[in-house]
Amino acid sequence: MVDVLAPVGSILLRVRALDKDVQPYNSEVYYSMQKQSLVALNETTGHLMLKAPLPSRYSNLTFTVMAHDGGSPRRQGRAKVTLIVKIISGTPPTNHPHPHIALTPTLTQATQLGTHKSSTGSRTPLNVTIEKTGHEWAMLCWSPPRSGQPLGYLIFVNSTASTNGSSTLPPVTETVVFNVSLVHLVLKNGRLCKALENLTSNNDYEVVVIGRNLKEIGLPSTPVPFNTKVNVTCRSVVNGEFICSCLPGFYGEDCSLYNPCDSEKNPCSNGGVCSSDVSHSFSCKCREGYHGITCQAYDPCAHSPCQNNAHCINISNSSYQCLCEAGYTGIKHF
Repeated sequence: MVDVLAPVGSILLRVRALDKDVQPYNSEVYYSMQKQSLVALNETTGHLMLKAPLPSRYSNLTFTVMAHDGGSPRRQGRAKVTLIVKIISGTPPTNHPHPHIALTPTLTQATQLGTHKSSTGSRTPLNVTIEKTGHEWAMLCWSPPRSGQPLGYLIFVNSTASTNGSSTLPPVTETVVFNVSLVHLVLKNGRLCKALENLTSNNDYEVVVIGRNLKEIGLPSTPVPFNTKVNVTCRSVVNGEFICSCLPGFYGEDCSLYNPCDSEKNPCSNGGVCSSDVSHSFSCKCREGYHGITCQAYDPCAHSPCQNNAHCINISNSSYQCLCEAGYTGIKHF
Protein backbone atom coordinates (compact mmCIF):
# COMPACT_ATOMS: atom_id res chain seq x y z
CA MET A 1 0.00 0.00 0.00
CA VAL A 2 1.07 3.57 -0.66
CA ASP A 3 -0.25 6.75 0.92
CA VAL A 4 -1.85 9.14 -1.56
CA LEU A 5 0.15 12.00 -0.01
CA ALA A 6 3.47 10.14 0.01
CA PRO A 7 6.22 12.66 -0.81
CA VAL A 8 8.19 12.48 -4.04
CA GLY A 9 11.31 10.38 -3.49
CA SER A 10 9.61 7.90 -1.16
CA ILE A 11 10.74 4.28 -1.46
CA LEU A 12 7.57 2.32 -2.19
CA LEU A 13 8.96 -1.21 -2.14
CA ARG A 14 11.86 -3.34 -3.29
CA VAL A 15 11.70 -6.18 -5.82
CA ARG A 16 14.29 -8.95 -5.65
CA ALA A 17 15.30 -11.72 -8.03
CA LEU A 18 17.77 -14.48 -7.14
CA ASP A 19 20.31 -16.20 -9.41
CA LYS A 20 21.84 -19.39 -8.02
CA ASP A 21 24.88 -19.19 -10.33
CA VAL A 22 28.05 -19.69 -8.26
CA GLN A 23 30.08 -17.23 -10.36
CA PRO A 24 29.63 -13.70 -8.97
CA TYR A 25 29.74 -12.02 -12.39
CA ASN A 26 27.04 -14.38 -13.68
CA SER A 27 24.77 -14.03 -10.61
CA GLU A 28 24.48 -10.24 -10.72
CA VAL A 29 20.86 -9.23 -11.30
CA TYR A 30 19.66 -6.11 -13.11
CA TYR A 31 16.13 -4.70 -13.11
CA SER A 32 14.11 -2.81 -15.69
CA MET A 33 10.56 -1.71 -16.44
CA GLN A 34 8.63 0.24 -19.02
CA LYS A 35 8.90 3.96 -18.54
CA GLN A 36 6.43 5.21 -15.93
CA SER A 37 5.38 8.77 -15.17
CA LEU A 38 4.93 8.16 -11.44
CA VAL A 39 7.41 5.43 -10.47
CA ALA A 40 11.15 5.01 -11.06
CA LEU A 41 13.15 1.77 -10.67
CA ASN A 42 16.74 1.46 -9.49
CA GLU A 43 18.24 -1.05 -11.95
CA THR A 44 20.76 -2.50 -9.49
CA THR A 45 18.93 -2.51 -6.14
CA GLY A 46 15.35 -3.10 -7.30
CA HIS A 47 13.97 -0.20 -5.25
CA LEU A 48 10.79 1.41 -6.60
CA MET A 49 10.67 5.14 -5.90
CA LEU A 50 7.90 7.70 -6.29
CA LYS A 51 9.05 10.36 -8.77
CA ALA A 52 5.86 12.47 -9.04
CA PRO A 53 2.91 13.28 -6.76
CA LEU A 54 0.15 10.66 -6.81
CA PRO A 55 -3.14 11.85 -8.35
CA SER A 56 -6.12 11.08 -6.13
CA ARG A 57 -7.96 9.48 -9.07
CA TYR A 58 -5.80 6.34 -8.86
CA SER A 59 -6.91 3.49 -6.59
CA ASN A 60 -3.97 1.31 -7.64
CA LEU A 61 -0.89 1.27 -9.88
CA THR A 62 -0.02 -1.85 -11.88
CA PHE A 63 3.12 -2.45 -13.93
CA THR A 64 5.59 -5.19 -14.84
CA VAL A 65 9.14 -5.40 -13.52
CA MET A 66 11.75 -7.46 -15.44
CA ALA A 67 15.01 -8.91 -14.13
CA HIS A 68 18.00 -10.50 -15.93
CA ASP A 69 21.41 -11.79 -14.87
CA GLY A 70 24.86 -10.99 -16.26
CA GLY A 71 25.60 -14.46 -17.64
CA SER A 72 25.56 -15.88 -21.13
CA PRO A 73 23.07 -17.03 -22.19
CA ARG A 74 21.10 -14.43 -20.29
CA ARG A 75 18.42 -15.62 -17.92
CA GLN A 76 15.46 -13.40 -17.21
CA GLY A 77 12.13 -13.25 -15.44
CA ARG A 78 9.30 -10.85 -14.85
CA ALA A 79 6.71 -10.08 -12.18
CA LYS A 80 3.52 -8.06 -12.06
CA VAL A 81 3.49 -5.42 -9.33
CA THR A 82 0.32 -3.76 -8.01
CA LEU A 83 0.48 -0.85 -5.57
CA ILE A 84 -2.76 -0.07 -3.74
CA VAL A 85 -3.20 3.67 -3.32
CA LYS A 86 -4.99 4.39 -0.05
CA ILE A 87 -7.50 7.18 -0.65
CA ILE A 88 -10.59 7.90 1.45
CA SER A 89 -13.44 9.71 -0.31
CA GLY A 90 -16.16 11.27 1.78
CA THR A 91 -18.76 11.07 -0.98
CA PRO A 92 -20.61 7.71 -1.15
CA PRO A 93 -22.00 6.45 -4.46
CA THR A 94 -25.28 8.15 -5.40
CA ASN A 95 -26.91 4.79 -6.14
CA HIS A 96 -26.16 3.37 -2.69
CA PRO A 97 -29.52 2.67 -0.97
CA HIS A 98 -28.27 3.85 2.45
CA PRO A 99 -25.44 6.34 1.89
CA HIS A 100 -24.82 6.80 5.63
CA ILE A 101 -24.37 3.09 6.41
CA ALA A 102 -20.74 2.01 6.20
CA LEU A 103 -19.38 -1.35 5.20
CA THR A 104 -18.40 -3.56 8.12
CA PRO A 105 -15.20 -5.63 7.68
CA THR A 106 -14.89 -9.12 9.01
CA LEU A 107 -13.21 -9.60 12.37
CA THR A 108 -10.25 -11.26 10.64
CA GLN A 109 -9.74 -8.28 8.35
CA ALA A 110 -10.10 -5.88 11.25
CA THR A 111 -7.58 -7.73 13.40
CA GLN A 112 -5.04 -7.84 10.59
CA LEU A 113 -5.41 -4.12 10.03
CA GLY A 114 -5.25 -3.42 13.74
CA THR A 115 -1.92 -5.17 14.11
CA HIS A 116 -0.39 -3.60 10.99
CA LYS A 117 2.55 -1.38 11.92
CA SER A 118 2.49 2.06 10.37
CA SER A 119 4.22 5.35 10.94
CA THR A 120 2.15 8.51 11.17
CA GLY A 121 1.07 9.45 7.65
CA SER A 122 -1.43 11.58 5.78
CA ARG A 123 -4.16 8.94 5.95
CA THR A 124 -3.73 7.74 9.51
CA PRO A 125 -5.77 9.28 12.33
CA LEU A 126 -3.49 11.76 14.09
CA ASN A 127 -2.71 12.63 17.72
CA VAL A 128 -4.45 9.57 19.15
CA THR A 129 -4.55 9.93 22.93
CA ILE A 130 -6.35 8.57 25.97
CA GLU A 131 -7.66 11.68 27.71
CA LYS A 132 -8.88 10.02 30.91
CA THR A 133 -9.11 6.52 32.34
CA GLY A 134 -11.35 4.93 34.93
CA HIS A 135 -11.15 1.44 36.36
CA GLU A 136 -13.56 0.18 33.63
CA TRP A 137 -13.66 3.16 31.25
CA ALA A 138 -11.47 5.36 29.00
CA MET A 139 -11.96 8.48 26.85
CA LEU A 140 -10.26 8.14 23.45
CA CYS A 141 -9.67 11.19 21.21
CA TRP A 142 -7.92 11.75 17.85
CA SER A 143 -7.65 14.14 14.92
CA PRO A 144 -8.92 13.14 11.45
CA PRO A 145 -6.41 12.14 8.75
CA ARG A 146 -4.96 14.94 6.65
CA SER A 147 -6.16 13.17 3.49
CA GLY A 148 -9.71 12.07 2.82
CA GLN A 149 -12.96 12.34 4.73
CA PRO A 150 -13.79 9.08 6.55
CA LEU A 151 -17.45 8.25 7.11
CA GLY A 152 -16.54 6.40 10.30
CA TYR A 153 -13.76 4.72 12.22
CA LEU A 154 -12.71 1.29 13.38
CA ILE A 155 -11.33 1.24 16.91
CA PHE A 156 -9.29 -1.82 17.91
CA VAL A 157 -8.85 -2.35 21.65
CA ASN A 158 -6.31 -5.06 22.42
CA SER A 159 -6.19 -6.25 26.02
CA THR A 160 -3.57 -8.37 27.76
CA ALA A 161 -4.42 -10.15 30.99
CA SER A 162 -2.75 -12.91 32.98
CA THR A 163 -4.44 -16.31 33.13
CA ASN A 164 -6.26 -16.70 36.46
CA GLY A 165 -3.50 -14.72 38.16
CA SER A 166 -0.91 -17.37 37.34
CA SER A 167 2.62 -16.18 36.63
CA THR A 168 3.52 -19.44 34.89
CA LEU A 169 0.86 -19.32 32.16
CA PRO A 170 1.28 -16.96 29.17
CA PRO A 171 -0.98 -13.87 29.11
CA VAL A 172 -4.20 -13.98 27.12
CA THR A 173 -4.67 -11.31 24.43
CA GLU A 174 -8.15 -10.33 23.28
CA THR A 175 -9.23 -7.81 20.63
CA VAL A 176 -12.52 -5.89 20.66
CA VAL A 177 -13.47 -3.90 17.54
CA PHE A 178 -15.75 -0.85 17.66
CA ASN A 179 -17.22 0.21 14.31
CA VAL A 180 -18.53 3.75 14.81
CA SER A 181 -19.95 6.27 12.37
CA LEU A 182 -19.33 9.99 12.59
CA VAL A 183 -22.77 10.66 14.06
CA HIS A 184 -21.82 8.57 17.11
CA LEU A 185 -18.61 10.49 17.76
CA VAL A 186 -18.22 13.67 19.80
CA LEU A 187 -16.27 16.69 18.58
CA LYS A 188 -14.17 18.29 21.34
CA ASN A 189 -11.68 21.07 20.61
CA GLY A 190 -11.50 20.04 16.95
CA ARG A 191 -10.88 16.37 17.79
CA LEU A 192 -13.10 13.31 17.58
CA CYS A 193 -13.75 11.43 20.83
CA LYS A 194 -15.28 8.11 21.82
CA ALA A 195 -15.83 6.71 25.31
CA LEU A 196 -14.59 3.12 25.67
CA GLU A 197 -16.87 1.42 28.17
CA ASN A 198 -17.12 -1.99 29.84
CA LEU A 199 -13.37 -2.41 30.07
CA THR A 200 -11.78 -4.76 32.59
CA SER A 201 -10.33 -3.17 35.70
CA ASN A 202 -6.62 -3.47 36.53
CA ASN A 203 -5.77 -4.41 32.93
CA ASP A 204 -3.30 -3.36 30.21
CA TYR A 205 -4.63 -2.18 26.84
CA GLU A 206 -3.49 -0.92 23.44
CA VAL A 207 -5.74 1.02 21.06
CA VAL A 208 -5.51 1.58 17.28
CA VAL A 209 -7.81 3.83 15.21
CA ILE A 210 -8.50 3.40 11.45
CA GLY A 211 -10.67 5.54 9.17
CA ARG A 212 -13.08 3.85 6.77
CA ASN A 213 -15.75 4.61 4.21
CA LEU A 214 -17.99 2.61 1.88
CA LYS A 215 -15.15 1.44 -0.35
CA GLU A 216 -12.03 0.98 1.74
CA ILE A 217 -10.37 0.85 5.13
CA GLY A 218 -7.56 3.30 5.80
CA LEU A 219 -4.16 2.94 7.44
CA PRO A 220 -3.93 2.29 11.19
CA SER A 221 -2.75 4.89 13.64
CA THR A 222 0.28 4.38 15.84
CA PRO A 223 -0.78 2.04 18.72
CA VAL A 224 -1.38 3.86 22.00
CA PRO A 225 -0.97 1.90 25.27
CA PHE A 226 -3.04 2.59 28.37
CA ASN A 227 -4.29 0.74 31.44
CA THR A 228 -7.19 0.65 33.87
CA LYS A 229 -4.99 0.31 36.97
CA VAL A 230 -6.52 3.38 38.61
CA ASN A 231 -8.60 4.07 41.71
CA VAL A 232 -11.13 6.11 39.73
CA THR A 233 -14.57 5.36 38.34
CA CYS A 234 -15.87 7.42 35.39
CA ARG A 235 -19.10 7.63 33.41
CA SER A 236 -20.05 9.51 30.26
CA VAL A 237 -22.62 12.31 30.28
CA VAL A 238 -23.80 14.58 27.44
CA ASN A 239 -21.66 16.05 24.64
CA GLY A 240 -18.62 13.94 25.40
CA GLU A 241 -18.30 15.20 28.94
CA PHE A 242 -17.73 12.78 31.78
CA ILE A 243 -17.84 12.59 35.56
CA CYS A 244 -15.17 10.83 37.60
CA SER A 245 -14.96 10.02 41.28
CA CYS A 246 -12.75 7.96 43.54
CA LEU A 247 -13.55 4.31 44.11
CA PRO A 248 -14.96 3.50 47.58
CA GLY A 249 -12.28 3.99 50.21
CA PHE A 250 -10.01 6.16 48.04
CA TYR A 251 -9.71 9.94 48.33
CA GLY A 252 -7.46 12.86 47.45
CA GLU A 253 -6.96 14.87 44.28
CA ASP A 254 -5.69 11.86 42.34
CA CYS A 255 -7.47 9.21 44.45
CA SER A 256 -4.13 7.86 45.65
CA LEU A 257 -5.01 8.01 49.36
CA TYR A 258 -6.95 5.15 50.91
CA ASN A 259 -9.14 4.83 54.01
CA PRO A 260 -9.81 1.12 54.57
CA CYS A 261 -12.72 1.98 56.89
CA ASP A 262 -14.62 3.58 53.96
CA SER A 263 -14.15 0.65 51.58
CA GLU A 264 -17.00 -1.60 50.48
CA LYS A 265 -16.02 -4.21 53.08
CA ASN A 266 -15.33 -3.21 56.70
CA PRO A 267 -11.94 -4.70 57.66
CA CYS A 268 -13.10 -5.05 61.30
CA SER A 269 -15.13 -8.20 61.91
CA ASN A 270 -17.59 -9.24 64.63
CA GLY A 271 -18.99 -5.74 65.06
CA GLY A 272 -15.63 -4.02 65.59
CA VAL A 273 -15.47 -0.26 65.02
CA CYS A 274 -12.93 0.82 62.36
CA SER A 275 -10.90 4.03 62.54
CA SER A 276 -8.19 5.41 60.24
CA ASP A 277 -5.94 8.43 60.79
CA VAL A 278 -3.28 7.61 58.16
CA SER A 279 -3.76 6.54 54.51
CA HIS A 280 -3.72 2.78 53.93
CA SER A 281 -3.81 1.96 57.67
CA PHE A 282 -6.58 1.27 60.20
CA SER A 283 -7.29 0.05 63.73
CA CYS A 284 -10.26 -1.81 65.19
CA LYS A 285 -12.01 -1.25 68.53
CA CYS A 286 -13.36 -4.69 69.33
CA ARG A 287 -16.49 -5.63 71.20
CA GLU A 288 -16.10 -7.21 74.61
CA GLY A 289 -14.74 -10.72 74.28
CA TYR A 290 -13.12 -10.19 70.85
CA HIS A 291 -9.52 -9.34 70.10
CA GLY A 292 -6.95 -9.37 67.28
CA ILE A 293 -6.04 -6.87 64.53
CA THR A 294 -9.45 -7.27 62.89
CA CYS A 295 -11.33 -8.55 65.97
CA GLN A 296 -11.22 -11.98 64.43
CA ALA A 297 -10.55 -13.91 67.69
CA TYR A 298 -12.87 -14.50 70.66
CA ASP A 299 -11.92 -14.98 74.33
CA PRO A 300 -14.61 -17.00 76.16
CA CYS A 301 -13.03 -16.00 79.50
CA ALA A 302 -13.94 -12.35 78.88
CA HIS A 303 -17.36 -12.83 80.54
CA SER A 304 -15.82 -14.51 83.67
CA PRO A 305 -17.74 -17.77 83.37
CA CYS A 306 -15.82 -19.43 86.29
CA GLN A 307 -17.44 -19.19 89.73
CA ASN A 308 -16.09 -18.75 93.25
CA ASN A 309 -13.02 -16.77 92.18
CA ALA A 310 -11.76 -19.56 89.93
CA HIS A 311 -9.14 -18.60 87.32
CA CYS A 312 -10.35 -18.91 83.68
CA ILE A 313 -8.00 -20.29 81.03
CA ASN A 314 -8.81 -19.72 77.34
CA ILE A 315 -8.45 -23.02 75.45
CA SER A 316 -9.88 -21.92 72.07
CA ASN A 317 -12.27 -19.37 70.58
CA SER A 318 -15.17 -21.41 71.88
CA SER A 319 -13.96 -23.24 75.02
CA TYR A 320 -12.33 -22.50 78.38
CA GLN A 321 -11.20 -24.25 81.59
CA CYS A 322 -11.57 -23.14 85.23
CA LEU A 323 -8.76 -23.51 87.82
CA CYS A 324 -10.60 -23.71 91.12
CA GLU A 325 -9.40 -22.43 94.48
CA ALA A 326 -8.88 -24.80 97.42
CA GLY A 327 -12.05 -26.51 98.47
CA TYR A 328 -13.74 -26.11 95.07
CA THR A 329 -13.86 -28.63 92.22
CA GLY A 330 -15.29 -28.99 88.71
CA ILE A 331 -14.34 -28.19 85.12
CA LYS A 332 -16.75 -26.10 83.17
CA HIS A 333 -16.73 -25.76 79.42
CA PHE A 334 -18.92 -24.00 76.88
